[in-house]
Amino acid sequence: MPSKPSLITFAALTLALPALILSATAWSRLTTLSLPLPVGLPALNVLLPILTALATAISRPLLTPLKNRVLRQILPYLAYTTTLPPLVLLILSLVYAVPSDLQSCASNTHWLRLFEHKDERSVRAIQTHLQCCGYNSMHDRAWPFPSRNTDARTCERTMGYTLACGGMWRHQEVVAATLVAVASFLNWLMVVS
Repeated sequence: MPSKPSLITFAALTLALPALILSATAWSRLTTLSLPLPVGLPALNVLLPILTALATAISRPLLTPLKNRVLRQILPYLAYTTTLPPLVLLILSLVYAVPSDLQSCASNTHWLRLFEHKDERSVRAIQTHLQCCGYNSMHDRAWPFPSRNTDARTCERTMGYTLACGGMWRHQEVVAATLVAVASFLNWLMVVS
């Protein structure tokens, strides 16, 4: 019969691997599509299982012979504080995962910033990946950016796309935030197990 530490290690690895994959997927979506989601959410979720595993591996041998009364009393509180980072990440990611007027405003503002800074790489990547043009409509802040030689309909004429990006882009933000939320929950389960 396997020992309790080996079962805990197996359970932690079983939870850590999906959490890492989900966080890495969210991080990839976030950077590929220039989503208005803080990059720190998936990044911290990638680091959290690694740091938790290292802390567990280092602390168990050190704590086994612990005879200091003060440390024995402090340890439960320290263990409690390790559950907080995944919960904070879960709550923050749920703010972005639930569609709202605030999220729509943030997405619109982020796209506007990309357009005003003429961030061709980001806008083009979004339009290519989602196969769409513009934000609210096919002609609204689309790439190629309007100029003397380029009108607002150039994207739809040259690319052949028939949809605006705004709704799909916001959906991608919800998906990425949901991936981060699930990873945060798995990280929390790993810490409490």
